[in-house]
Amino acid sequence: MISVQNHLLLLNGNSLNYRNIDISMKKRALAILKSFLWFFFFGMFQFVLFNSPLGAIPSGKNKTVRFSPIPQSSQQNDWKAFGGRQLTFPLNLCDYAIEKDSVLEILLLIPLNSDELTQAASSRFVNYYGGMLMAMSKLQEEGLEIAMTVVDTEEKGVDLAQMKKLIESMSPDLVIGPYKKEDIQELAYLCKNLQIPLVSPWHTSSKITLENPYYIQMKPNLKQHFTMLVKACMQEYGRNEVTVIGLESDDFKTWSDFLQHKAMEDFGVDEYFSMYTVTKDSLMKGPTAFTRFLKKQKPRAVLIPYYSFKDEQVVYQILKRLSSEKGDVPLTVYGMPVIIESDKIEFDQYHLLDMRVVVSDFVDDREAEVRNFRRKYLEKYGEIPTNESVKGYDLMFFLGKNLSGLGRDFASKMQAEPTTFLQSTYQLRETLSDQVVSSPRELQFDFFENKHLDIIEFIDKRWQRRFN
Repeated sequence: MISVQNHLLLLNGNSLNYRNIDISMKKRALAILKSFLWFFFFGMFQFVLFNSPLGAIPSGKNKTVRFSPIPQSSQQNDWKAFGGRQLTFPLNLCDYAIEKDSVLEILLLIPLNSDELTQAASSRFVNYYGGMLMAMSKLQEEGLEIAMTVVDTEEKGVDLAQMKKLIESMSPDLVIGPYKKEDIQELAYLCKNLQIPLVSPWHTSSKITLENPYYIQMKPNLKQHFTMLVKACMQEYGRNEVTVIGLESDDFKTWSDFLQHKAMEDFGVDEYFSMYTVTKDSLMKGPTAFTRFLKKQKPRAVLIPYYSFKDEQVVYQILKRLSSEKGDVPLTVYGMPVIIESDKIEFDQYHLLDMRVVVSDFVDDREAEVRNFRRKYLEKYGEIPTNESVKGYDLMFFLGKNLSGLGRDFASKMQAEPTTFLQSTYQLRETLSDQVVSSPRELQFDFFENKHLDIIEFIDKRWQRRFN
């Protein structure tokens, strides 16, 4: 491997530029020709190629030689060329140039939205991608030979059929993404047949696939979130001290019944929760919604079982009412991630209510390792990283280490203690789908899922983990 120092340089998207590496002119010309043929065949894809091998690819893996674009000299930040134009992009695309006979190949399908993006540094997915590249650099420093090909799934012309064609042609060792749920479902089936692990970092579902040991879901499903809330409540409160509150509706009854059932099934406590419902008019328009309930039942804690952004206004109104109607009486509020992800929820509501929220990935900026990561990211890319950068780093480092050390079936070999990196903790477990299966099973589970969740609370004007 040849290591090359990064100077935050300019990438010209209209030509391929390479650092001075020791290969013959003939070999380089042949490689460039192959590269152009690759781009011609997949012309509608916009690839960001990181640390790709410059040498021959084993013919048995049916791959094509590809190149890492190398920035030209400049004092400016890196640029990434999309669609024949240049776009400010706070990411260095390649730190190393290597020539190997074989290398682990990762295909990343990520919605960078390069056609429309004007403020790359503020993009959730650009920051996530930047963290992934930081992890790739770290893996390279540790001697792991991993290449990543990146497809912007929001680029014009990129559709499901072309993603399928690319996976079949490229036969990568691992696929990360895509983002859209319907695309995940189709590609999970394809990757199952091709025996290629597909990792879904952003979406959670209990009905994506069946008997598929190659599908790995990194976010726990909704039932896992609710089960964690039950556990957190029962660790600190007795029977009938926690009330599930919400609007009168079928959805509310479904999830409140599930919470009650889990308290009995997992912890042996019957009718653990109390229930209280209000009408939409009393919540949205009435002078009070919870005053009578708070005075009569005197709950120590309430649980708000809404998780979707379509219920964001309901969650906001419940919190607003509780914070104004509870008076000086202490009240703990348990809820789902929408509470901290919503722009409607105000700081005063966090402050007045003892908030506790279940989350699948939490970044604590106090941690020394996180502060060190942010400093390195800023030095390397000239941009301040977001929490998405930390999450992207953790996921790529986790996948790279285990793919390299355990192979494509790493998920089945690591069902032991949780693994923690900068901030993310991963605990992969076999999981059953919620789909009804009538035929006999060959496999006693449907996919792998990360089961780790945290309860965070709002103390001293910031969120922090409740249990370390």
